[in-house]
Amino acid sequence: KSILAPTFGLGLEENVSRHFRWEVKASDWAMPHRSVIGDLEADVAFRYNHFELLAGGKYFHYKTSPQGEQYIKGTIYGPTVSLRYYFKKQ
Repeated sequence: KSILAPTFGLGLEENVSRHFRWEVKASDWAMPHRSVIGDLEADVAFRYNHFELLAGGKYFHYKTSPQGEQYIKGTIYGPTVSLRYYFKKQ
């Protein structure tokens, strides 16, 4: 079973200082009595030289159309940690 739907999103980011920032991103699609899909991601980032450590969480929710033969819904969420490397500007 698959969900094919456009999503519309919004993202906010704030650079608090040279080495610290936060960001929030969300997107979704929903229509009454049809499929639903949505996700949310929030992170705080600490930067040192060319490395950036991000810690936060992700949330993902989906639901197929209740009018279909199979009805499936689910939610996945959890913490995330990632490391980014930024190349030097030439």
